[in-house]
Amino acid sequence: MKRAVCFILLLCLCVSALMSSAAFAAERTAKEKDSKYYGAMRVVRCKEWVSMRTGPRKTFDRIMKVPLGAIVMNCRYEKKGFVKCEYQGEEGYIMLQYLEPAPEYEPAETTGESRLMTREEILKDAKETLNWKEFNVSILASHQYITENKQIKEVLKVGCFIDDTPAWGYVETVDSSKEQTKLRAFMGGNIDEPQVMIYDSEYGLFMIDLLSGRETWILPIAVCNLGDGAATALSEDGVLYIAGSEGPSPVAISEDGRVLWQSALELEGTIRSIELKPDVIELHYVTGDGQKKTAVLEYSGDLIRKE
Repeated sequence: MKRAVCFILLLCLCVSALMSSAAFAAERTAKEKDSKYYGAMRVVRCKEWVSMRTGPRKTFDRIMKVPLGAIVMNCRYEKKGFVKCEYQGEEGYIMLQYLEPAPEYEPAETTGESRLMTREEILKDAKETLNWKEFNVSILASHQYITENKQIKEVLKVGCFIDDTPAWGYVETVDSSKEQTKLRAFMGGNIDEPQVMIYDSEYGLFMIDLLSGRETWILPIAVCNLGDGAATALSEDGVLYIAGSEGPSPVAISEDGRVLWQSALELEGTIRSIELKPDVIELHYVTGDGQKKTAVLEYSGDLIRKE
């Protein structure tokens, strides 16, 4: 019942927004990189955590506690010694004295852009890679290779539809290595509030809100490099399990974009799928000589056995 009520509300909000606006376009806002833009920063010089507040003063309400060592993104100096930044989908202010630059965590420049597309435009000359539907909300994604200025590129197109009306659309483009797929789209979130996940092996893993088409959080590749992110599985509580086809080892990521664990497992073969069972995680892979095998993990990421 909760799920049905959630989607009824979702549909009402979507219809309302579509009537009041030409589009909800998915959009990764370009950051203005002037002298006040600090980029990614690390929390330092505190005992356990620092406060992220609603405004640039200590008198403003605390939004959340950001732990020592955490990486905050899109930092920009505001005033009175405070920096405006983003962490786990929240935006707020942290005192500059508790932050230091962490340029290694700054995401690569992206070629993502917003664009409303019909189903035909998404699928034209492309392979369908995601076709998800719940009630009359649907997500369609495709992947293709194109040649542009003698350079082969990968293109991922993702669109959200209310009935057959485009609600938002997103296009991601990267140079192709032809050795592995760099772009993928799949569903994340949880059973009551599904979201759209996009993985760009040059940028990172990010979640897009199903309703608004806006980026909710990002794990840049410096935080969690997932290779080509070939195999995924999603638990009912929204934990995402993901692994590259030829590495790295499986990673568990929370619904709010935190890395819960990364397994130290090493496999000689190509990972095909991840299967979640009540007590264990099964990782199915194929060896170089074509044998199908399974590695069984605990939910902590520790290996139990290989079959």
